[in-house]
Amino acid sequence: MPSYRFAKYLFDPDRLCLLRDGEAVPAQPRVLEMLALLIDHRDRVVTRDEMAEALWERSLVSEDAITKRIGLLRKVLGDTARDRRFIQTAYGKGARFVGRVTVEGVAPPSVASTAIDSNAPQTAPPTIVILPFRTLGTAGSDSQIATGLPDDITSALVKLRSLRVIARGTAFRYAGSETPLGDLRADLGVSYALNGTVERAPRGVRIYVELLRTEDEGIVWSENFRVAEEEVHEIRDELIHQIVNRTEIAIPKEEAARAALKMPSHLTTWEAYHRGVSLGVETMQPDFPRARLYLERAIAGAPDFARAHAALAFVHWNSMNEGDQTEACRTAMLTEAECAVALDGEDPMARVALATMLGSLGQMDAGALHIARALHLAPGMARTHAVRAGFHTAKGELAESLSAIDQAISLSPRDPHLARWLSIRLVNHILQGDLDAVHADACEIERIGSDQISALGWALTAFSISSDADGIARIRTRLVHLLPGGRAVGIPVAYKSLPPLLQAMLTKTFVDHDLMG
Repeated sequence: MPSYRFAKYLFDPDRLCLLRDGEAVPAQPRVLEMLALLIDHRDRVVTRDEMAEALWERSLVSEDAITKRIGLLRKVLGDTARDRRFIQTAYGKGARFVGRVTVEGVAPPSVASTAIDSNAPQTAPPTIVILPFRTLGTAGSDSQIATGLPDDITSALVKLRSLRVIARGTAFRYAGSETPLGDLRADLGVSYALNGTVERAPRGVRIYVELLRTEDEGIVWSENFRVAEEEVHEIRDELIHQIVNRTEIAIPKEEAARAALKMPSHLTTWEAYHRGVSLGVETMQPDFPRARLYLERAIAGAPDFARAHAALAFVHWNSMNEGDQTEACRTAMLTEAECAVALDGEDPMARVALATMLGSLGQMDAGALHIARALHLAPGMARTHAVRAGFHTAKGELAESLSAIDQAISLSPRDPHLARWLSIRLVNHILQGDLDAVHADACEIERIGSDQISALGWALTAFSISSDADGIARIRTRLVHLLPGGRAVGIPVAYKSLPPLLQAMLTKTFVDHDLMG
């Protein structure tokens, strides 16, 4: 973890060590855990419920106990009633750290920085049960859909290997029942349940699906699908893949949010994994140093954790795309991806990771073999189709690339990688000479609000081609803010496999707008 400097203080959250002018400040560890929590979430008010969950592990805790700990922290920091320099309270809600913080960099490795909670399962992913869907109204073909969808969703989720999925036979025992989610949690040990209903609607079928947390019965996501009767079986696979992709994105996001409320040394391997992925892979505003530390912590707890090695490869790859184009980073991304496949060749994400790394190094034929294997393992995984699109673009196969990228977007329209996918589509439209589509793609990339430099670079190129001065100004301002020192050292590594014409175009964009140095 990084160390944080504010005023005269230097705080190492891993060691729970607070220095003032270089000298240790006496403080109880639990008080410094409160400081770590507030600094880690300094962009907002941390609610009292969040404090209770993170610091008292959800045991019953009084308001007075929370208030007392905040008071002790203020005393340690020298905050006074007249001069609230660091801790600001929001009456009835919680507290926020308001001091100006500078990140000092990564602290040296220590036992605390690599420790994993030994009392929790180390390599068990989150568990989900796919409950039998119910039919509303008249039966018939609707009941076949209600029976078949959970089977297909279960099979597809199992292939992704990122969740522990309860067997269909066990889940079927709950058909037609209104079992409370708390009982499901107790009976099956599941954290999530997915259920749905199928109902006859005018001129078609309405399918309602929801993903629920068993702990508090909260809805993680829900969706209504309305399908024309004659299209039900035609689009069934796409419907299943949309549900699966959205579930696989949503659960890690939920798990990462929960892990963010725990002290780093208390995380299990999967919690550390989810935290790392949320910071460096599944995000539009990455923090690569912290992502690497969490993933390395997960691997330290479980060296054969293939998915963590794949995620770490993507963190190194994303870091290269955002400017860290060193040989060490290049070597690390390939090594981690190769390790992931060696540990679990049946994990489609491991195959996608290695394909991505090989493609970025220009080894297109070798990468294509791993893409083909990933498609065989999980044909509905959106990320696989997006990577496949990049390979087609590099080979000049524009129609195939556009088909693959549109399929990826259709399967996962809210994906965190959407901006990068749109940039692939934008590049294809440039090569086709479809300038209206190029400008539309750039506007969509900007609308998403991504901080991915590679995608923003192509948006800037598109606005330059269309002479959109306002668009140029907006994207350039964002790039100046994002690029280290306001300058890129070269074009993103993700595009070095593209034809020289496109590489030259992107380079010219950065040079013309004084972003290359």
